[in-house]
Amino acid sequence: MLKQLILIRLSAFWDSMMRGRNRSQAKKTSGMAGAGKKLLIAVFAVYIVASLGFSVGMMFKQMADQLVPMNLGWIYFLYLAVAVLLFNFVGSIFAVYSQIYDAKDNDLLLSMPIPPRYILLSRILSVLVLNYIYAAIFALPAGIVYFTTARVGVLHVAFFVIATLALPLLAVSVSCLVGWLIGLITIHFKRKNLISSFFMLLFFGFYMVFMMNFNTYLQRLLANAEDIGRTLSRALPPAYSYGMAIAQADVMHLLLVLAFCVIPFLIVYLVLSKSFVKVATTKKGGVKVAYVEKEMKTGTAQTALLKKEWARFSSLPAYIMNSALGVLFEILLAGYVLINADKVLLMVSQAIPLNYDGRDILPLGICLLLGLLSVMNFTTAPALSLEGKNLQLLQSLPVRPIDIFNAKIKLNIYVGLPSIVISGVACWIAFGLTPVQGLFAVLLPAAVQSFIAVFGMFANILLPRFDWRNETVAIKQSASVLLTMFGGVAVFAAPAVLGLWLLKMLSVEAILAILCAVFALLTAGIYQFIRTKGQDKFRYM
Repeated sequence: MLKQLILIRLSAFWDSMMRGRNRSQAKKTSGMAGAGKKLLIAVFAVYIVASLGFSVGMMFKQMADQLVPMNLGWIYFLYLAVAVLLFNFVGSIFAVYSQIYDAKDNDLLLSMPIPPRYILLSRILSVLVLNYIYAAIFALPAGIVYFTTARVGVLHVAFFVIATLALPLLAVSVSCLVGWLIGLITIHFKRKNLISSFFMLLFFGFYMVFMMNFNTYLQRLLANAEDIGRTLSRALPPAYSYGMAIAQADVMHLLLVLAFCVIPFLIVYLVLSKSFVKVATTKKGGVKVAYVEKEMKTGTAQTALLKKEWARFSSLPAYIMNSALGVLFEILLAGYVLINADKVLLMVSQAIPLNYDGRDILPLGICLLLGLLSVMNFTTAPALSLEGKNLQLLQSLPVRPIDIFNAKIKLNIYVGLPSIVISGVACWIAFGLTPVQGLFAVLLPAAVQSFIAVFGMFANILLPRFDWRNETVAIKQSASVLLTMFGGVAVFAAPAVLGLWLLKMLSVEAILAILCAVFALLTAGIYQFIRTKGQDKFRYM
């Protein structure tokens, strides 16, 4: 029984990643089209893996060149362990709660004669598979770099494989424990999805702060490698034993690594199995509010549609995390530049020349950066696909299709606009921009945000996907989302290059005005398509 549950979970995981459509619809796809799609996915996957592997390998190459000659390989692997554990934790904390405690089939499985501990273990193992994928992103490039730089034997490689396979167990243990705590907290709130979204954004925020300062940490590490390594060895014994086991081929430390990883995993599993049924079956909690008679208020159809869109957006953590990341980045950027304006100026001046023909082009760079972050707010890209089986109900409502489209477009703008204003004003103050330049630091990202809102709606009208079994498929794996992500960046790049070319002839303020006009025209043109042909397409979906 446990074997079947594990196979079902792994099959569902593979199906959602590679296919995401039901079998009957998959059979309707022609062989050539299916082969072409698989080839495209394979090429894209190879590109992503190669890019990540190269960047991680280059990062660890800097460390290996300095640590290996000093016979400090244990510090090298200590930092690899920290990187793997951190990346595993951040990556799996988003999946643990939804897959273990908030899965849609919990009630169905618990109603069957299946021991709850088997259900829990099958879900934990599916998360563990995801963690092994995350671990490989760091461990494989780092291992190749070290073993081609240092002279080691077969035993070192064998210990590396064994210890690395054990690390994700510890990461999953911590992720499950934190997910369990989040589950126990959220059952006391009516809007538990909103609370879980808050926790996810909080963890992701800490992760992004760490990544934004990673180069600084790396330089400090290389300058004080041994001192920092010994400090971390006392704070993180599993990472220290991991480093010693591989670098020194130490059997005792290898056993300690296994103990540090396997024992917590077993303990966490036993603890969770005791409370799994309670957390998984408990619905909304919170204080019950007595009914108070109030006057009924009426609203327009647009208001009702907009409220529906907001309710869906705020109740799906995956929706927030995948289609509104620009909001988080803009807020983080605002706080960072207000605190470290001089440091940011120094880093930017080292990367690009800020003086072009005697003119300061920093305002143009700031506006383009904020515009690029706005491209990352594309809630409209999966908005129509998320209607799923409710599409016919939506089509039967006494409202025009354009009213439905407008509600989804407005949500995108309302979600993105506050952070645009915050980040634009922060850059205005931190970098001492003129009033006109500061105004464009808000106007240009707002123009880009309006463009990406209608562009995402346009893409979803052309490439809707209603055959999903899980909202995550529509949010992450639909063609409209990919088109909006990559197409939005490509469309944004063209005006950005135009702006840099116009520097030879026009002032920065004039260029920013032209870019705002370009995005306004693009927005108007795409919206005209949505108002005409888009409505016709919606009626026959």
